[in-house]
Amino acid sequence: MKKLVFLHGAGADCYAYHNLMSEIAQCFNAELITFNAPFLHPTKQDKFVWFNKIEQKGRRDAVCEEYFTSVEYVKNKLQKLNTDLSEIILIGHSQGGGMAVQVGLELDLGAVIAMSADLPYNIAYENNSKTPIYWFEAGQDGYIDENRKASYKLLRQINANLHYQILPTSTHNEFKNELFSAIKDCFKIGVYGDSKAKMYLICGFLGAGKTTFSKKLAIEKQAIHLNPDESCCKFFSKQEYESNWEECFAKTMNILWDEATKAIKSGTDVIFDVGFWSKASRDEARQKARDIGAEPVVYYLYAPDEELKRRICQRKGRIALNNIKNFQTIKKLFEEPSDWEDFVKINNF
Repeated sequence: MKKLVFLHGAGADCYAYHNLMSEIAQCFNAELITFNAPFLHPTKQDKFVWFNKIEQKGRRDAVCEEYFTSVEYVKNKLQKLNTDLSEIILIGHSQGGGMAVQVGLELDLGAVIAMSADLPYNIAYENNSKTPIYWFEAGQDGYIDENRKASYKLLRQINANLHYQILPTSTHNEFKNELFSAIKDCFKIGVYGDSKAKMYLICGFLGAGKTTFSKKLAIEKQAIHLNPDESCCKFFSKQEYESNWEECFAKTMNILWDEATKAIKSGTDVIFDVGFWSKASRDEARQKARDIGAEPVVYYLYAPDEELKRRICQRKGRIALNNIKNFQTIKKLFEEPSDWEDFVKINNF
């Protein structure tokens, strides 16, 4: 039987978020396991911490000896469950979320779920596992701070299997229904889901090389390649397409999403070669992908402006001429992915 193992936050105990944890465990048909951290909280009676913190120049460093004592403590607890590690979902809140991430970097678990977590600065991190880490950050308070930004970037640097999402209406200590929905969405296509098909969302400005890259990726992944510009030319005449681009594009996208849904449900990966110029469009595409049972993967193709202009100049037609003439104005419409988005950057030049 699967095990959902919960690590509470600092200044709490194993009964924290009990109703939410029970609901999540039930969703995955898992047994809920909870236990207290090994160190008493310095000021709260009968409450616990995984390690004490040292405040240094705005940083929240850990007492290293306590930190690694807790890591071994959690690993021993997991080993004593007499369950295959791949059947364990380790979930943690705040300090417990960071501890869950650390253990997930060392052991091949079914998954790690971190809720409003952060990692101490003064620990050397290494990624020695393929454990998927689902990090959910609350978006309604000041907890998205420099510590958490550093934690996110650090996990990216060590190539952790990270899936990151901000929950816009939740706070550090109060999670709305969006958390439960997000967790269920992740696991529809995660280690316990029926379908493992991926949807590759190709983001980039004009001339970034999206289509060339996408076609190579389609061969590598044995995926279908969907490109609205190419499809528009099939569905509409050149004159109609160039004179009424927005309507043609919208109709084409609806058709392509239908094709993508059929492919994903058959277990085939999909490459959506669209551009996704805004964060809103990327967020919407990620959610649509999850809704149809796919795992969204965003690739951001980058090239310097001069290279973009050079490539656009090689194109023919009225739209290409307009793009060159109004390059700077159009470029302002492109919203480059931020560090807080879940994406893979490709320097394509």
